[in-house]
Amino acid sequence: MNVQLWHYYDLLPAALVTTAYDSGTKTSYNVSKNVCDNGGTTTYYTNGALENSGGGILVNVGGSGTITLSHC
Repeated sequence: MNVQLWHYYDLLPAALVTTAYDSGTKTSYNVSKNVCDNGGTTTYYTNGALENSGGGILVNVGGSGTITLSHC
């Protein structure tokens, strides 16, 4: 399972901030990652996917709506 955190821009393409992974065969996955994005307040969204062992995407599990966060 991978989850991506994207920096959302109104008039530009989104920028990938980081990707977190959880591997194995199980019924639920939990990913976490600490990252700073140059301080301030930014709008983000997430996207997740299940992958096979070769890294190919099996299922895109969707993502979140946008959320605005203050960060380091």
